[in-house]
Amino acid sequence: MANSIPRTAARVGVIIPTRNRMRSLPAALDSVLRQTWRDLEVLVVDDASTDGTAEYLTSLADPRVRHLRLDRPHGAGGARNAGLRELRNEWIAFQDSDDEWHPDKLEKQMAAAAANPRAGFVFCRCRRSAGGEAYLFPPLHAKTGTGGIFEALLGGNLVSTQTALVRRECIAAHGIFDEALPPLEDWEFFLRLSRHVEAAFVDEALVEAPFSPDSISK
Repeated sequence: MANSIPRTAARVGVIIPTRNRMRSLPAALDSVLRQTWRDLEVLVVDDASTDGTAEYLTSLADPRVRHLRLDRPHGAGGARNAGLRELRNEWIAFQDSDDEWHPDKLEKQMAAAAANPRAGFVFCRCRRSAGGEAYLFPPLHAKTGTGGIFEALLGGNLVSTQTALVRRECIAAHGIFDEALPPLEDWEFFLRLSRHVEAAFVDEALVEAPFSPDSISK
């Protein structure tokens, strides 16, 4: 791994795992830095990229952005876990390196967290697109919302990782991503959390999530 990352006092830490995504990483990162919620830091975890990602990250001057380079590929779950071991923020958000957040995503999610103090994580909808078609996830007909969602998650995943904002103490109590389960580690992670904590739901599509040809989900 690269040099250790200094701890900061930002309330929200954002983890962006990336591997050979220079075509989309700058826009994904910019969408985080343009958030109306300003109390944040960003950790980009370079999962052993070979396309110039390391040089790009080294060139960034924004003090809110730090980077961590892994010396061999760990996959999305492993890269997120590497970020989780470095950050100690009260809240952790996850962004994917080929997606873009709406500017008010974190602000609306932090408002939902304040309104639902029992919630261990907050999620929203995203707009997925592929082949010229777009749809919402989770779909409008899915049984989801604020409160206990464990039973609903047993029927299928409803929480896309890049839509989630998670209380750090819940991760500390209930564990990080299971790296043996790609591409199901996100579903298992939120199933595990939802057995113990409630969720808060922002019923808006606050993330644009096009399917990339090399995405794990696709």
